[in-house]
Amino acid sequence: MPVTMYQPLAQKEVIANQARKIYELEQALAAAKPRNHNQPRWQNYQEDRNTTDRFLACTLAFMALSAVLLLSDHSSLTALRTLSINLGGGKCLWTKAVALPANADVPRTLLVSYPGSGKRYVWRAVEGLTGFRVGDDWDHSEFGKHVATLKTSYPHMESDWNDGRSAWEPWVNDFANAAVVYIIRSPRNAIVNYYSMKQELALAQNWDSAHSRVGATYTYQARIAGWLKWRDDDQPDLYPLENRDRALIEIEEWGKNIDFWMNGGSNEPEKGVFCSYMTDCKPTVMLQFEKLFSNDNLVSEDEFDRMSQAMERPGLPIIEQEARHCVIRQTKGKKKWANQWDDRSRHGKGDNDEDKLFTTTQLNTMVLEIQRLLNIYSAGAWATDPNAQILVTALNEYKTDITEEWNVAQSTGR
Repeated sequence: MPVTMYQPLAQKEVIANQARKIYELEQALAAAKPRNHNQPRWQNYQEDRNTTDRFLACTLAFMALSAVLLLSDHSSLTALRTLSINLGGGKCLWTKAVALPANADVPRTLLVSYPGSGKRYVWRAVEGLTGFRVGDDWDHSEFGKHVATLKTSYPHMESDWNDGRSAWEPWVNDFANAAVVYIIRSPRNAIVNYYSMKQELALAQNWDSAHSRVGATYTYQARIAGWLKWRDDDQPDLYPLENRDRALIEIEEWGKNIDFWMNGGSNEPEKGVFCSYMTDCKPTVMLQFEKLFSNDNLVSEDEFDRMSQAMERPGLPIIEQEARHCVIRQTKGKKKWANQWDDRSRHGKGDNDEDKLFTTTQLNTMVLEIQRLLNIYSAGAWATDPNAQILVTALNEYKTDITEEWNVAQSTGR
């Protein structure tokens, strides 16, 4: 399907100008002097009145911006794109994403990873950069199938697409030419994070049960007692032919998820049928969770730059380059006050993930699985593949960290 190109509208400049006024007034308000008890009362009164006037002016400017947004042509992608606004000089106004207009056809993006690997945080950033809501293959967000970006854990069992063609076919036309953004995270942390999500959903086994618990997601870290039980349970209801504990099964699933996407689904012919409908099912870009979440803004922003470059194609409105780092920083900062924002929203509530440990056997299995992947993606044609090189660098880091934990576990008889 051809991509419709949209030209800038007058509303963009109107909204941007209003946003700049808001920003300038907010800066002036922030710079207001605190009350000086050593100066005359009348002078304090005058300064208080000036601060109040600034506040009222800022409020009126915000109301004006809201009116412009409401009166804008919301059938236009460009008008919607201005919801995250470039204020110039590396500054921006981050606002909530909106639905993709019904008649809009834009380049699509798939966000994929093993569960618990940071897709939530990344899609928050994507919404800030593009202005459009991100959907999920289960549609728990209830944004429907007409979205610009979609997140999935396929072919892991936590993807609705495992139900076969009837589940993924409604998406395939729109996403046939999608860019694939793959996020990798250390299995030691991804599996624990995945369990926290499962616990928040009360270990739901169907859509209705899971959907009824969506309001509990990203609200607390699971208890250690529950983690230990789940970690060592062989899950006979889910894996009737397995005779291994859940942690060992998930370590293998983590590796299989990487294999599936790196090979464009060719390593799993049955599930890979989905990929046969895509122009290219292999990752357009490989991102590392630990860099995306880095406290070093330069590291984090560099990783997000790689993502936005992979997404940026003719027809997809995306905020200008100079404002992208501002959007990323504001995406990070919103965790401080927004509920259920991302994985960090769980911190300090429940038992720390760092205290959810693995046995020596499980840690050793992680190291062996990582080594298996290293043997594949550091050799032959993979040795010069850019995504494989990024993958191998991350895998080596994970292997070092998990080996250190394994040594400690051995020394303590864990």
